[in-house]
Amino acid sequence: MTEEIPQVVRAAARRGAVRDASRLINFGDILYQLGTLLYRKSLRYTLLTAGIAFLGYFSSFAGLPGFSGKQAIVLPLLVGGVTLLSGVLLRVIPAVIASRQMIIAQANDMNLMEDYRKGEVETHLRDLWDRVFRYEYRLAELAAGRKPDWTAGEQAFIGLAHLALASHLSQPREYFELGIDLHHYEDWRDGAYFDPSDIKLVEQYEGDSGLTAVKRWLGFGLVDGLRQMPTRFVQRAWMTLITRAVAIHVANAVDSLNRTHHTDVFNAQVLIWPKEEDAEWIERFPGAREEVLVRRKKLMLRVFGADRATARNMLDRMFAPNFELATELRMQFDAEYCVGGLRYDVMSDLNNAELLQDRRLKRRIQRCVARSKQALEAFDAHLAQAHPSLLEPARLEELRAVRMALHSDRDGLGKRFVAAHAQSMSAGELRKISAALIDIATQDLECYSRRLLGLRQHHELTRQERLGYYRLVDALWPVED
Repeated sequence: MTEEIPQVVRAAARRGAVRDASRLINFGDILYQLGTLLYRKSLRYTLLTAGIAFLGYFSSFAGLPGFSGKQAIVLPLLVGGVTLLSGVLLRVIPAVIASRQMIIAQANDMNLMEDYRKGEVETHLRDLWDRVFRYEYRLAELAAGRKPDWTAGEQAFIGLAHLALASHLSQPREYFELGIDLHHYEDWRDGAYFDPSDIKLVEQYEGDSGLTAVKRWLGFGLVDGLRQMPTRFVQRAWMTLITRAVAIHVANAVDSLNRTHHTDVFNAQVLIWPKEEDAEWIERFPGAREEVLVRRKKLMLRVFGADRATARNMLDRMFAPNFELATELRMQFDAEYCVGGLRYDVMSDLNNAELLQDRRLKRRIQRCVARSKQALEAFDAHLAQAHPSLLEPARLEELRAVRMALHSDRDGLGKRFVAAHAQSMSAGELRKISAALIDIATQDLECYSRRLLGLRQHHELTRQERLGYYRLVDALWPVED
């Protein structure tokens, strides 16, 4: 669980984006920007000086003080050369220093903060069961004519998940031999807290085969990609600024601790792994615990702000887009998530102000839910009359796929059914459309189920990502004196 922060406090802190960005900029960044300015202006300064030298050279013919031919040639070259060289040096030196600090952080186990995430496996698996896999278990049990035993089902899932995580099999073999698909989760676990490598969920959304197939079925195209580009650009900028600032602070702390205590055992994890300062080994180095706490406090306040509301907003700038984009994709494909059928839905996520903050997305969600509820209620009533056998427990997986086919407007059949129903067309015409939807869904049943499971898993991981960072920052936050 994470500590709740009043939304009015979060909203007030959210207005300080410029202040938050400026806090992440150091003196080296200022020198870099100055160098960039000189570098870009060097040609202009050269031409301006050449013009002045040209006028000075010809003024000498009029009996006025001026430049000799040699001076008229050398002066522009000298000004341009000095400006260009200064610009290059002011750009290169801070970049080299920052790059060196980031290398130090990486070489001192910054990327191994993935182990901290892997240590949260029990929390992750419980949530994956509760929000994703319990529904697959329910379908399997009902299809077999058994009443779901939720306790036994959860225990079986967690046991199988641990077996899969320890198996080190290829993902296809794991899926076909063990009967469980955790490839989204396993991929995400390789990302490390506060590390530039922690972009696994961005990569999944952009390139995972299953999610790409869902987008293709939904008709996601160039317009959708262009609409999402500004969001991704801003997200990447914040990710770069924040992880870079953390790495620089970590590198400085690691270097200071190891120099002070004449050792090489202090690494990045000492600073950003909660309670590591209380480990027995650190008692071997007198004063180290206090220095770790001082360094950690400086890092948290400098990078994440003066209070937890600001810190949480900083984390949202890095990770909220992952949840919001996954939510919109899932809402358009997963009928149960959109209109109900699970123990949570898109409206419950919408009502949680900490999860969804994009106002335009909120409006799209509300419109989609209203439209989809009306369409699916009409479709469910039609199925009960025209295809009652589809409602039998043994065929619930097929029913789910058929409803998703309508909801996602597969091959334009969803809109055709809605239009036909609105125009009060004959039962025969409606049956013709629903039969086509059933044929498509049953032929692609395995794909529907697998892609739905992958999308649900990805979406849940985007939620877990933010909660994990909230918990970690809360645990690292300096205690009030």
